[in-house]
Amino acid sequence: MSPLATLIPMFQARYPEFNAAGLAQVQAAIQDCMIQTDNGTSANGPVWPAGWDDLAVLKLAAHTIAMSPGGNPMRIKAADGTVTTTYKQEYDRMVAQVAGAARPILGIATDPNYPWNWGP
Repeated sequence: MSPLATLIPMFQARYPEFNAAGLAQVQAAIQDCMIQTDNGTSANGPVWPAGWDDLAVLKLAAHTIAMSPGGNPMRIKAADGTVTTTYKQEYDRMVAQVAGAARPILGIATDPNYPWNWGP
């Protein structure tokens, strides 16, 4: 995974819609998401394919900022009342591509029939 000093300009270039968010908010979101994505590794080796770890952090950081109080215009409200963002939808697609149907990712087993299911 790239260092924070590299991820910030990558975020700003990829998501100019967040320029008004301010550097401190962008930096905090990226740092939080670096932790949430386990810095791209697990006890069993890399979770993300090469280059995907940075992209995962950036998408999750964009979602985090969009879900903050000032990000209301970027949210999507589903018919069932749930709220998400296109950034989270893109992140979820990446997770699905990497995880497959029954592979643990980010500490959560995706198949509830597996004995090591740590999921909700």
